[in-house]
Amino acid sequence: MTSWSLRAERSGEIALGDGRVLAYHEAGPVDGVPWIFHPGAGASGLLAVDRGCLHALGVRWIAPSRPGLGRSSPRPGRSLL
Repeated sequence: MTSWSLRAERSGEIALGDGRVLAYHEAGPVDGVPWIFHPGAGASGLLAVDRGCLHALGVRWIAPSRPGLGRSSPRPGRSLL
């Protein structure tokens, strides 16, 4: 069964040592095999994933949002360009 969604099953934030925040999104079983997806330039971690496939395969999809995108803090002095 295909269940594509742009909404993560779980989302969170991690406080970084320099005071910034790294946001991430997850889908699939919490105890599944972790698979870290690093989105390309200009993308946040909130992308469409097939939740049914992830659960069937036992994969825990983890996608961080790049600095300055989504809820992740930008890095001072840096830009997307």
